[in-house]
Amino acid sequence: MAVKHWNMKADSWRRKIFFALFCVLAVCKGSQAQTTAADCNFNAGLCSYTQYSATDSSYFDWTRKTGTTANSGTGPAGDHGNGQGGYVYTNSAGMPANAKAGLLSPSVTSSGGTNCLEFWYHMHGSTIGTLNVYLKQGSVLTDAKWSRSSTQGDKWWRGAIDISITGSYSIMIEGVIGQPSFSDIAIDDIKLTAGQCTSSITTCDFESAATPCYVQKSNDNFNWIRFNGATTSANTGPSVDHTLGTSAGYYMYTESSVSTNVFEGATGRLEFGPYTSSTDGNCFRLFYHAYGDTMGTLNVYQVVNSAETKLWSISDNWGDLWWQADMNVTAPTGNSYTVIVEGVIGPSFTSDMAIDDVTIFAQSCSPLGTCDFEAGLCGWAHDGGADFYWTQSKGSDSGGLGPSSDHTTGTDQGLYLFVSPINRKKGEVARITSIVVPATTDDAKCFSFWFYMSGENIGALVVALEDRSLTRSRIWSLEGDHGDRWLQGQIGVNYTSSDYRIVLETVLGIGDNGVIAVDDIVMSLGYCEGAPTQAVLVRNGPYLFFSYNYPTYTMGVNDKNEAYIVDDLSGSRFFLVSPGIRGISGTVSFESEMNPKYFLRQSSYNLLLSPYEETNLFLEDATFWPRKDMFFQDYTVYESYNFPNHYIRHQGYRLKISQEDNTDLLHQDSSFKESTILGEFDCDFEQTICGWLNSRDDDMDWTRHFGATTTEYTGPEHDHTVGNVCYNRVENMNSMYGLIDHPNNVKPPDTFYFGTFTEDDEDLCAAECGIQPLCAAYSYATNSGSSLWDNACIGRSDNPDLRVPESNHVSGFKIDCVGGYYMYMESSPPNVPNDIAWFVSPPLLTTGPICFRFWYLMHGSEVNYLRVYVKTEDTLRDPVWARHGTQGKYWLPAMINVNTRSEFHMVFEGTLGGYHMSDIAIDDVSKTDGTCPENAALCDFEKNDFCGWDTDSSGDFTWSWSTLTTTSQDTGPEYDHSLQTAYGHYLYIESSSPRVAGDKARLYSPEFPGPDQATTKCLQFYHHMYGSTIGDLSVHIAHGVVAGPAVWHKSGNQGNIWLLGQAEIHFDGPADPYRIMFEGTVGTSFYGDIAIDDVLILNQACNILCDFDHATPCIWYNDKAFDNFDWSELRGKTLDPELGPTIDATTSTDKGYFLYLDQTGRKVNDKAWWVSETLSSSSPQKCLQFSYYMAGDDAGTLQVSEQSVNTGFIYYHWRLIGSQGNIWKSASVSISGTNHRRYIIEGVINRDGVQGSIALDDIKFTTTSCSLSPSSAQVTGQPQTTPEPVVTPPPIQYGSSNCTFEQDTCNWIDDPTADLVWTRNKGPGTTTGTGPTDDHTQGNENGYYMYVESSPPAQPGQKARIVGPLIQSNGVTNVKCFTFWYHMYGGDMGTLAVYIKTRPYVANPTWARNGHQSNRWQIAMIEIATDVDYQVFLSFRQCDSFIY
Repeated sequence: MAVKHWNMKADSWRRKIFFALFCVLAVCKGSQAQTTAADCNFNAGLCSYTQYSATDSSYFDWTRKTGTTANSGTGPAGDHGNGQGGYVYTNSAGMPANAKAGLLSPSVTSSGGTNCLEFWYHMHGSTIGTLNVYLKQGSVLTDAKWSRSSTQGDKWWRGAIDISITGSYSIMIEGVIGQPSFSDIAIDDIKLTAGQCTSSITTCDFESAATPCYVQKSNDNFNWIRFNGATTSANTGPSVDHTLGTSAGYYMYTESSVSTNVFEGATGRLEFGPYTSSTDGNCFRLFYHAYGDTMGTLNVYQVVNSAETKLWSISDNWGDLWWQADMNVTAPTGNSYTVIVEGVIGPSFTSDMAIDDVTIFAQSCSPLGTCDFEAGLCGWAHDGGADFYWTQSKGSDSGGLGPSSDHTTGTDQGLYLFVSPINRKKGEVARITSIVVPATTDDAKCFSFWFYMSGENIGALVVALEDRSLTRSRIWSLEGDHGDRWLQGQIGVNYTSSDYRIVLETVLGIGDNGVIAVDDIVMSLGYCEGAPTQAVLVRNGPYLFFSYNYPTYTMGVNDKNEAYIVDDLSGSRFFLVSPGIRGISGTVSFESEMNPKYFLRQSSYNLLLSPYEETNLFLEDATFWPRKDMFFQDYTVYESYNFPNHYIRHQGYRLKISQEDNTDLLHQDSSFKESTILGEFDCDFEQTICGWLNSRDDDMDWTRHFGATTTEYTGPEHDHTVGNVCYNRVENMNSMYGLIDHPNNVKPPDTFYFGTFTEDDEDLCAAECGIQPLCAAYSYATNSGSSLWDNACIGRSDNPDLRVPESNHVSGFKIDCVGGYYMYMESSPPNVPNDIAWFVSPPLLTTGPICFRFWYLMHGSEVNYLRVYVKTEDTLRDPVWARHGTQGKYWLPAMINVNTRSEFHMVFEGTLGGYHMSDIAIDDVSKTDGTCPENAALCDFEKNDFCGWDTDSSGDFTWSWSTLTTTSQDTGPEYDHSLQTAYGHYLYIESSSPRVAGDKARLYSPEFPGPDQATTKCLQFYHHMYGSTIGDLSVHIAHGVVAGPAVWHKSGNQGNIWLLGQAEIHFDGPADPYRIMFEGTVGTSFYGDIAIDDVLILNQACNILCDFDHATPCIWYNDKAFDNFDWSELRGKTLDPELGPTIDATTSTDKGYFLYLDQTGRKVNDKAWWVSETLSSSSPQKCLQFSYYMAGDDAGTLQVSEQSVNTGFIYYHWRLIGSQGNIWKSASVSISGTNHRRYIIEGVINRDGVQGSIALDDIKFTTTSCSLSPSSAQVTGQPQTTPEPVVTPPPIQYGSSNCTFEQDTCNWIDDPTADLVWTRNKGPGTTTGTGPTDDHTQGNENGYYMYVESSPPAQPGQKARIVGPLIQSNGVTNVKCFTFWYHMYGGDMGTLAVYIKTRPYVANPTWARNGHQSNRWQIAMIEIATDVDYQVFLSFRQCDSFIY
């Protein structure tokens, strides 16, 4: 049973989070009740603990903290309890390696026996040291009683030590720094209790090889292997252990690759023990990993007196996950026993199985799945694939977010699980899963639990069964507010033929307040009825309900939610809910698939679609008795529950309920047949939208359309399926009418007529159209009714550059071009920027992988995102494909591999950019069984096989596969180029240690066949070379393993942007097979990460000339960071035809494209940058040539500048202002240079409103020298024009830029000419939901920092600047490191940028961060190398939030 909900709303993406809530948590958590002097949760200080530095001055102090630590990349994000209380940690910033911090407990007295010291620790960071626990008796420290070293992952772990001492002692906790800044160790929730820590006899986590806790048996075929990281075979075995959850942790596994001792059925056996059977029973627990298509069997046996008894067995593929298994050992009390774990190899190498964390408990196992959460999760596990985790808490620690008491104890000290919507989004999911429940052949079970659901629109609580294929089926769900109380839920689980797990899931709604909690889970024998009633409604379908006497019409609703029978299947599907929502057995209700919780109900005898109401009247109005075969075989009549003998029927298409009148008409009108036949998935949109639907929970709809979109200069000109089609249209032949059918399902305009023509005309048509016509006979009728047959000139062209003449010079005929249909989203009002449109496929349930294919077109200067999702159950998961910004004016193909075993939908999500120029279109959607065909000539590196590209072992190191940022700050990309999201992948070279300058990494393509004749190909790829010490990237052609000279090369910092690279591959004649080789070379430091993405080999020459008439892009691009708007590609008439141009410069026709500066709505000094690729000092280019057009009273300013990549300095070489005449003119600029530089063609608005026209065409670099042309474009003097407006701050003397802001602002001065002000502050800011609570220097609310308050009256786009002192260089190039800490926390954060000002210029920013970063202080480091005096500017540009 699969339940579908379309409950997605775009507004949730922009929810505000209020900081006041977090303040409340920190205050309200309080101190937990202490049972000994050693107990402490650090919420109200250090309790009675003291710093060990008072005893030994060689120690430094632990720091008490709430929230994140002061150092990024290390330490916890919050305390252990609920993330909002206190903890202590070792602040590693500035500390030397091996520095030690000590914390000493007060003296504890024990009268004997064993006590348990329990604590929670967090060791996350790349250079974590060691955490030790000692006991101190008198002045003597014992040896370490407990120790952990190295990173343990970003989570809290439980530590426990049994202490058997009589007398007084203290506990000393020692943290040892690994390396500075990334070595924060934290502890929390220390508790000392009487008795042993745990009832476990022993635990084996395989982390140490020194003292094995197992024996390899000899009566088997092979030995288990202790291992860490991924196993040696692909698609089988774990990649991380269970203990640490990292590749550093160890586990035991069976290697299934064939060898002498390894074959199908071969066994490997591990023995644990011996143990002595306890009077309270014995529970054996292990965690297992069984991932692989040919998985074998894992068995567990107990051995008593040499007799083996099987306790447990598992087989089949359980996915790439660790699972828990508990089993009771039945050895007689007092007897010695051992436990054997046996692995049996499957039929091939994909059967690696693993175990970890083996434990024996001196008590019976807890009933399967039972948990009161008082002592952990009892085997339930958080689903790492969910959006967030459930929180284990208690009333006294929940800060008012969770229930005030649990259900188990009824006190504020009892524990439960809960989720809160604070800082979360609608539709996000938290999920926990039980341990595996064996298949039940004879016993049904009852799953019961207590739940708490309080808060408006809080969301849903779901219970599901998950099988070994990870397919989930819902068996219980409940939504909404059910009051401030605990309620019981339960559901029966019938016999199952396979093992399964119980899944408890919460799906958040749109509410910002409230809570969902669970407690006291019990799995008991015997079936039970579901409760409460509204939570156990079974949804079957969805179905279409076809009318008996209108067989193509089905039940549906209009835009007013009135029910009709309709011939459009969109939105006409309903679930049959059984029993009906009144809860009467045998009844049904109709729930809309597109509008979950909307039901068909009768109102005054008419049927309406209405939202669910928990009233008796509504429940009865929406409940019906199904009467199968009542009037016609296989057709059902639906009788009203509260109006007996009244049936749903249609009358004049309107659906209503009518009383039985024994007429044939009523019987026909009231008979319906449900059908699971849904609309087709594959769709070219020529006739309908097939089975695809617009969602009703977004902001706008996708529209079916043919021809050009309604807005010029954006969207397609025709569809992809049909393309350009030429046809003859006869003018002035009014005696003819009506064309019946024609090829390709092309629907011409209503005035389309055919007349006779000769074969000569046909040849002329073919010549004019540039196509081979499809000569077919067409019938047309005259007014007299006679029929004639004639030839028609119709054909299709796949040439995107097709230009159709106005006339074919045959009297009475015109040649027009039309196309087929496609889907698009219209960007004109009333739709507004950031509106979202979802387009949803019919449901799919596949048995294997499929290839999802479509064509897309994203053309326009303001185009935003197109994303594709795979939707399972109720939630859009991570996008599987995305593109952002204009992709050109031609249709482009896309293929996506999808492999989902549960039912799913494909979803297109379009996001509007600007108000006009952001149309997005899709066409020809299809699927094929199997994976998409590999195309090594086109690779986006989204799959880890790299499309057959391979790293070369002869290099010094290899390329790495990554998402998001690389491991080093201020180098490498922030995300990939393909998806431009956190989910996309790319390849890069990691330049950090152990890499040294000059190390090389090589990447080879698969071998491509050599051409059989002379030809030229174009290698196109995107590269990212950002960092102060970037090395080299080069491209070579290789034959075998021998690589030729570089065909493309670039070195040095290119800026924090993905850039297009193109290299031509020339073949003079028939050639041998060849490969492409990328070589990355490390620079002089770790600021040298180089990345590549989206490699494509085209069977044509590269587009060196930017004439805008080709499908392939040129290497210039619109800047997205430092200008105000973009250049647009146009053809034909501009927005103001009188100003022109009306033709391009390349073809001198209205069919050619050019680059245009749309001045609509622009303000004075607004500017648009068109930016070249980076040229190196060795580049042969000597001249920049282009065509320009400037017309109008005030056309504005057009200027060409050179920008240094290293310094950001801008120098102007060419400038024209105002009208230059209504014609295209040529320009040239000499560009010889000695550094890494790019060129910018900049259009600037001189007056508000549309005052003129500026256009560009035919832009290219040449290797021959040239002079400035026209001579009137000479630039005299260098103005102070940069992305950051140049200001004249107050006079500043030479001085130090060092400042902690504890006493004053030192030598830093706020710029009074800016819009906003930097202010010195301490403690929390004045606005909730943003900003720090503590400064970075002291780490508390008494320390000072600088911040910008951007609450009203501050406006978006306004800036604040703080200017540092003048730093003297004395004419010598000195390299300095400018370091500062920043805090950017808020939902709509602006931009923080650092500029270096050397008189009289301000360069581009050398560092910038945009948007929310983290609720913690983070470090930034910038290298400054200059031989002139300089100042540092810190600039903040306002968005809707705050900066510190």
